[in-house]
Amino acid sequence: MSKETQTIPNESKIKIRFESVKIQEKNSLIVISQCPENKKKWEEIGRTKFYKKSLRPDYQEFFLVLFEFYRIQNIKLDFHNQAKPSSQNKFGSVTFRLGELMGKNKKKISVNIVNSQDKEETVGSLSIIGEEIKIENMSISMTWCGQKLKKERFGSVNPFLRFSKKLNGNQGYALVHETEVIPKSQDPEWASFEIMSYDLCNCEYDREILIECFDKKKKGKPNLIGVVVTTLLSLMNENLEIFALVDPKKKKKKSNLGLLELSNFTEKQTHSLLDFLSSNIDLSIAIGVDFTISNGQPNIPKSLHYINPPNYNQYEQTIVTLCEVLNQYTKTDKIAAFGFGAKIQSKNSVIASDLFPLNGNIFDPECNGVEGVLSAYTTSLSFVGLNGPTKFTPLITCASNISKASRYFEYTVLILITDGELVDESTTKKNLLRASKLPISIVIVCVGDTGCFESMKFLPSEQYAQESQFKRNLINLVSFKESYKKGDFTKNAFNGFSEQFLRYYKNAKKVPQQK
Repeated sequence: MSKETQTIPNESKIKIRFESVKIQEKNSLIVISQCPENKKKWEEIGRTKFYKKSLRPDYQEFFLVLFEFYRIQNIKLDFHNQAKPSSQNKFGSVTFRLGELMGKNKKKISVNIVNSQDKEETVGSLSIIGEEIKIENMSISMTWCGQKLKKERFGSVNPFLRFSKKLNGNQGYALVHETEVIPKSQDPEWASFEIMSYDLCNCEYDREILIECFDKKKKGKPNLIGVVVTTLLSLMNENLEIFALVDPKKKKKKSNLGLLELSNFTEKQTHSLLDFLSSNIDLSIAIGVDFTISNGQPNIPKSLHYINPPNYNQYEQTIVTLCEVLNQYTKTDKIAAFGFGAKIQSKNSVIASDLFPLNGNIFDPECNGVEGVLSAYTTSLSFVGLNGPTKFTPLITCASNISKASRYFEYTVLILITDGELVDESTTKKNLLRASKLPISIVIVCVGDTGCFESMKFLPSEQYAQESQFKRNLINLVSFKESYKKGDFTKNAFNGFSEQFLRYYKNAKKVPQQK
């Protein structure tokens, strides 16, 4: 049986519908399509029925789309004046990004319908509504007791419980929770614990849950006392609180192995990532660029900092790709951008710098959008020398101070791009511990062909966060070259982001509030 580290998914289903439609054609039909990443062809999602004799049609249809936080998802509406749509009878179109609809536009946008023949002319308008179809991911609190647990003829029993969920197919079970051991007790009461229904049963009320009661020994493996097989639906049943332990190897279900009692069960609805992103919470972006000497001198084609328009180097490609995704959810285009591991050339001297603003303005390090960051980055290469060593502490401290100043209303995503090996491992861990209590996530992108990715594996992971004093995991580590080649760079970069984000606001006891 494996220990499964479940995270809240970065995807959810969205229902798209239309209202307040005004058009210049009396007859109309809408074809809705999407263009998947890395593809140039639009794929139809669905179409409305053909509406006749109405300049203000009341479209009743809705369309389901899988929202993926980490992608740019372009959606197109084509308006036709014939029941059989074709390029000849298309009179207008609308294109929008799903992330912008669900994020910065708070699930509703009002747009003009552009003439298919003349892009400068409008032929109508409509409002587009996005509604999240939520998986009911509840926070569940449970308290369990044991009664008359069977012990060996000589000796005592030291019981503990393991909770596992059944996997799809014939893959067995995955461990999702383990209680503490209660020493020398046939009638134990284990401490209450909280678990998300997504972790417990994938939010499927009829998915099998296996509860195993073990007797821990001083040496060797624990002995299995008995098991209970149940479901979340059964646990929610107020009339079913006592469960008899059975031996899974015996067909005879009646036994004297003892009982488990669910003495307390409470459930609480939780908020989704989109609930927060469409509320009063702003997403902000900060970027850190590695200027250590291991990158190679910028004027050499093999350098990671070599500028060769119109092609992007790995630093530029990372900035463009990740910021384009995050900009769907930001309220402004401002991006704080920094460099580290450099030597700054002034009029009279050269100064080593562990942290400097890419735009040269120490009082306002923010750039105007992605283009502003790219411009500041390329300009900085003309007055900044490569140096070293690779230190994350100053940058993480700076980003933490930005997030601390936001007072819950802004969540910072720090994109840290590097090719080097850390020299401040100990202080980095200490700063990450402090940052785990703040509204911040850190994406570390390893560029180049160095051993950077392997050297970073000491950084806190989801499992590390659960087993240490870290309040939550806040780190994602990704290799640019490997992920970009496979086409899943953004997915890997933001893997687990929903979990990090929601865990912070749960710990802070904050809920989304509509402006």
